[in-house]
Amino acid sequence: MAAQDTSFDLQLLHFVVALESLVSDDTPGGGVTFRFVSRLLALQGQGNSDHEKITALYDLRSEFGHQGFTDSSRSRVAKAAYYAENLLRECMLGFVRMIELHGFRSDEELLTWLDRSSPDLTDPFA
Repeated sequence: MAAQDTSFDLQLLHFVVALESLVSDDTPGGGVTFRFVSRLLALQGQGNSDHEKITALYDLRSEFGHQGFTDSSRSRVAKAAYYAENLLRECMLGFVRMIELHGFRSDEELLTWLDRSSPDLTDPFA
């Protein structure tokens, strides 16, 4: 769907929703952004992790989803949509690699592994 949209904000929204579908367990309450970011980092290849960009991406998605608009410039939103598209591709491949490597048979097994394998976002030197 994202590729069909001509507006970058809708592309971004669709890409981030797709990313959420990879790593969300629909747990209500606090920590949604933290789980989203840390699980995606666990799916990424080594050295490609940038938790600040992923957090900013999720924040932009929240602006669009809750307000229907953002104050960000069109060029910033376009760059974010491009980043989201590449991140989605990378994380989908990581998702498949983890399933093949570990033989996960359920979403719960995969999400548990992601939570244990996620970098410590509270320690910049971890």
